[in-house]
Amino acid sequence: MVLFASDMPCDYDRPASRLWWPAALVLFAFGVGSWGGVSATVERGRDDLRRAGRSARDLDRLDRGYYTMLAEAGSPDGYGWLERSETPPSAVATAPPAVDPEPFCLRVDDVREYVLKPRIDVVIAGRRWSTNALGMRDRDYALAKPSRTLRVALLGDSIANGWGVDDAGRFESRLETAAGMKSRAAGGPRVEILNFAVHGHGPAARWEHFRRIGAGFDPDVVLFESTTADIGWDAMRLRVLLTRGVGFDVDCFRDVLTRGGISSGFDAGTYERLLKPLSGGLLDGVYREVAGRVHARGAVCILLILPRVGRGGGETARSVLRESALRAGFDEVADVGDAFDDLDPATIAICRDDYHPNERGHARLADRIEAYLDHSPVWLGALARVGREPTDGNKDRRGARLRTNARADSCAEASR
Repeated sequence: MVLFASDMPCDYDRPASRLWWPAALVLFAFGVGSWGGVSATVERGRDDLRRAGRSARDLDRLDRGYYTMLAEAGSPDGYGWLERSETPPSAVATAPPAVDPEPFCLRVDDVREYVLKPRIDVVIAGRRWSTNALGMRDRDYALAKPSRTLRVALLGDSIANGWGVDDAGRFESRLETAAGMKSRAAGGPRVEILNFAVHGHGPAARWEHFRRIGAGFDPDVVLFESTTADIGWDAMRLRVLLTRGVGFDVDCFRDVLTRGGISSGFDAGTYERLLKPLSGGLLDGVYREVAGRVHARGAVCILLILPRVGRGGGETARSVLRESALRAGFDEVADVGDAFDDLDPATIAICRDDYHPNERGHARLADRIEAYLDHSPVWLGALARVGREPTDGNKDRRGARLRTNARADSCAEASR
C-alpha cells in the first residue's frame, strides 16, 4: 500500500505542511477525519503558541496532547489534557467522533492501550513502514535464539520505533548491523536487536508489551529506551486508565497506588491530583519490575537515555532517570541524551518543531550508542559470555553462569 507516491519534504513556508508526517501517521493509524483536519488543528495550535510568545515548554505540552490524542482517539477524554495545558482556546481541538483503529493499530484492554497491527507493509511519503508477525517494527525472528548470538531486546517509544523514518533508517537497524559486524570481526558472536518499541507507549506500557510478546525470545540484554518525557508519563496516562479500571492490577503500580490510598471510583481530575506526587514512585516501580524480572531470567538490563530534538532534558532531568534506574537495580545506564546538543534541530528533525529525529538524527544516535557500548563493561561482558556458550545455547546453564558471574562481580567490587 502506498500512501504517498513521492517523498514530501517539509516546506517551512507552508504552515500546514510542517507536521505532515505525524498527521499522516495519525490519519493512517486511526482514520481520523480528513488529512487537513488533524494537520491543520495541530499546526494552528503551534502557530497560536508562537504568536502568543509561548516557549519550547508549551510546544512540549502540545506534543503530549498530540500523543494523548493518538492513544485516546475516539475517547470523550481524548482532548481533556490539552484543555488543562495553558494553551490558548484557539489551540484546543474538539473531541473527534469514535473511530476505528484499523488498519494500523489494534486496541487492547490493558495498560498498553494499543499495539501495532501485525504484517503491515506500507510506504508513507517514500518511507517504508513494516511490521512482522508479532506487530514489531522489525523483521521476523525465530523464537529459539541461534547459537553464539547475542540477543538484545529494545523496549521503547516512538523514537526507538522510528517514527518518521524508513525501516532501514532507524538507529536500531544501524546499531544491529554495526555492532554485529564489529563483534564478528573480533571473533565474537552475532548480534540481534529485536525492536519491541511502540509509539506513544510510556515506561509501564513498554514493559507490559515486552512481557506479553517478547519474554519468550529469551534475550541476553534488555535495552530499555527512555527520554526525560518519561518523568510523569505513567501518571499522566493512569489518570485516564484508572477511570476504566485499568492499571490497578499492574505489578509495578500496585504498591505505589496502595500506599497513595488510590482506589477505584474517582474521575480523571481527581486521579490526576492524587497521582501527581506519586510520579517518581511510579517510575521507580516500573524500573524495579524490569530489573528484577530481567535478572531473574539470567539477563542484564541497560537504561538507554535518548534526546528529543529541540526539547529540554538537560543534565538535571536525565539524572532523575539515571538515579531511578540504578536504585532499581539496572546494571548500567547508557546516557546519550546530549547526542544532539551540537546540531541544529532544523537539520535533524523529521519536521519543524517535531522532536522526532530524521535519518540523520538516527545515524547520530546509532554512532553515539555504539561508541558507548564499545566501552561498556555490561555489554562487553554479555558478548564474552555468549561467545563462550555451548553450541546448543542451553539457557538454563547460561542463566546459572550469568547469576554466578554477577554475584562474583559484585563481591569483587565490594572488596575493592
